[in-house]
Amino acid sequence: MQIYNVVPKLFLSLHGMLSNLPSELFDLIAEAVILHEDPPPPDIATAAANRHDEAVFEAFHDTKVVTQRGTIASNSAGLLRSSRALAMRTREVLKRLYASSTSGLSLKLDVLIVGERELWTTWLHIPTLQRPVKRLDVRVRIADGHTIGKNNGWNTASTGPAALIHCFYFLLRAFLHRGPMFDTAREAGWGTVPTTALDGLSDHDVIVHELNIKASALDESKIVPDDMYSDWNTARRRVRRHDVEPAIVDSATRQQFDMCLSPERLLHRLDGSYGFSYMLGMYEPEYGTILYERLGKMTLFIGDTVWRTFDLGASFAGLVKSDFFGQVPASERPSKFALWWYATRARRLQHGMPGGDTTDEGADIP
Repeated sequence: MQIYNVVPKLFLSLHGMLSNLPSELFDLIAEAVILHEDPPPPDIATAAANRHDEAVFEAFHDTKVVTQRGTIASNSAGLLRSSRALAMRTREVLKRLYASSTSGLSLKLDVLIVGERELWTTWLHIPTLQRPVKRLDVRVRIADGHTIGKNNGWNTASTGPAALIHCFYFLLRAFLHRGPMFDTAREAGWGTVPTTALDGLSDHDVIVHELNIKASALDESKIVPDDMYSDWNTARRRVRRHDVEPAIVDSATRQQFDMCLSPERLLHRLDGSYGFSYMLGMYEPEYGTILYERLGKMTLFIGDTVWRTFDLGASFAGLVKSDFFGQVPASERPSKFALWWYATRARRLQHGMPGGDTTDEGADIP
């Protein structure tokens, strides 16, 4: 059981004893609670046992985001709610940990890609809901291959991002709006493509200084080898187009379907024609603007090795009005861009994000 589900009741019952502890001992206990991290689900069956019945977000091709069951709360919630005295002492511990670069005071989210159609999210570490968020670590694990007879989330409808890319868009945008509480989007009916309005949800305006996305495979033995990738991809397309009926797929092809993308190929898809670079290019201002407004830096990893770093400060400095708000009448784009650009620069400066000290000399401000 996740510790943040039991800590509030535990500390409400023990607050009298904790109040009498010496500061040094209380600090040790508080640190242990705040820094506790749950292990990721070891397999699909374990993760499935802790899923909501309804998706929090659904794209096309039966692709969706499914969150974990249970109340989402921070590790420090119980201490902060137990009594005023303990809450004050806990805030001092949080303040010290937040200022430390080695404390591990980051939010950690596990995302399983299941059947190439669903993203299953599990929070592993929420030490505090304090904002801004110093670091968000997201481990994206490829759980398995494509399910024969089911839609493939990497397909595109016609032009534009694949269905699974929409799911990743949702996760990133929803966190920047709601923090770990993005699960509440389900209750407000926010969760379909193309409907992405935030009606009914308050905006928590979450600033994230550093976002790390780490790609890996749940079972590395199932990663399709490079020399088999072309045949593997062709077999999947043939079944998808019904050149071969799913019911009569031969055993060799079925074995290929059990294989999965490599972490590197996954990152290529996340950063492909309609991936993160597309968002930051401002062709999708609904997503791109919020990244510049609320995200300091984003780094993609294969395991623990850096694959690519997005310098949002440099990208922001190079934006021009011609790239911005494609759905806005051309005559209104320059003024709309100027208003947004100056406001976003001020936000980045206020929160110490790269690009806050950018001059307007190269920004094509009218």
